Amino acid sequence: MRQRRPVLVVVSIAAFGHSDAYAIGSRTFDECTRLLSLLKGQWSPVQDAWEVAHDESLIANGRIADVRDAQGNHQRLVANPVKFDEAAAHMKRAPMFAEHTDEVLRELGMDDHDSIELKLEGAIT
Repeated sequence: MRQRRPVLVVVSIAAFGHSDAYAIGSRTFDECTRLLSLLKGQWSPVQDAWEVAHDESLIANGRIADVRDAQGNHQRLVANPVKFDEAAAHMKRAPMFAEHTDEVLRELGMDDHDSIELKLEGAIT
């Protein structure tokens, strides 16, 4: 099991018997989880980036998207929260550095000779 780093949370609830941060800081994560589970209301442990990316409920609800990077590897990203007609936006990878430079220059009317000159001059990559 992964080691959790301590996180200071200031709360005032009867389950801990005190109303100061020491009441939480003196207990283990498992003890806090057990005590909080006895209470009414919502609560959740603070998650790090790895835990969020692997959270089963976030994945099941479409909050985490699986995207292939430029090398073809799967990467988990936070999904786009915007939906149109109840359909989630399609997620795709970001372009690599200067990946579309030649294509953009051609669209601007430059030929290969012009773009090579600009590259040799250091104006573009």
